[in-house]
Amino acid sequence: MMLQHSRRDARVDDGKLVFLPDQDHDRWRPTEIAEALALLTLLAQQAPSTPYLLQALIAAEHSIAPTAADTDWIRIAEWYEELELMTGSPVVRINRAVAVAEADGPTARHGLSLLDGLQLPGHRLPAVRAELLARAGRPDEALTAYDAALAACDNAAERDHLTHRRANLRP
Repeated sequence: MMLQHSRRDARVDDGKLVFLPDQDHDRWRPTEIAEALALLTLLAQQAPSTPYLLQALIAAEHSIAPTAADTDWIRIAEWYEELELMTGSPVVRINRAVAVAEADGPTARHGLSLLDGLQLPGHRLPAVRAELLARAGRPDEALTAYDAALAACDNAAERDHLTHRRANLRP
């Protein structure tokens, strides 16, 4: 929780969502990150893996990367795989798909395959599918997925983000 909270000032800018890759790391709180990492280091050495520990390790990986480009997506994907095995959560599967796609690079092929057959109400699954389809160079399918995400989204800030992403898609 401390790691997530340490990035609070960078998550919204002028009322608009700022996603992790676009956050200004200078707005993160390094003292809070250091305190959280010290606690996490002790816990990781003493405790077996639990869902909360894995979530903290994932958050820590984001926090220690100097830039979004320096994030160790392979490690994060591995932790999400372990977390998915523990929880069976479709939300964890979505997050794992994103991490795998980040590790794979522009094709996002393996990340997309993790979404096959997955069902989850709401806009997050079609939004992630849209983003990965766009990265994979499949704009027509991405447009359809963005439309599905927008139809299911009831959060104004997230709708604005999805609308912007859809409008900037290159068919």
